[in-house]
Amino acid sequence: MGFALSTQPSPSWLARALLTFGIGIAQAGTSPQHVQVLTAQEVRKLLIGQTITDGYHWRYHLKSDGSIDALELGRARKGRWHFDAHLLCINIIAGAAPSACWELIHDDKGLALGFQGHPVQDIQIIPTQR
Repeated sequence: MGFALSTQPSPSWLARALLTFGIGIAQAGTSPQHVQVLTAQEVRKLLIGQTITDGYHWRYHLKSDGSIDALELGRARKGRWHFDAHLLCINIIAGAAPSACWELIHDDKGLALGFQGHPVQDIQIIPTQR
């Protein structure tokens, strides 16, 4: 007694393939995510004098004089910020991350530091205590 291999796809396989294909088409047909790269003036108005964080590893208070009071991985740090065109450049002295210049991107999920219009690191603004 032997068995024969069928060359016909099973109904369950065909249903899974159609469902997967349909989901792919549905996702491809969704409207693109709204992404706005903020200008230096918009970044200055939104962030300067505020504290930003990734929610876990670091927190930077961007002071109006161009200095930064930072907390990285539980360690207090100092740094500087400036603009290079519309890019916010952050340099934390002896920091965990290298100095870098970032776009500030506002998209459907919130704010992010990014590069060439692509979000790289989601950030939050911590309300300033007065």
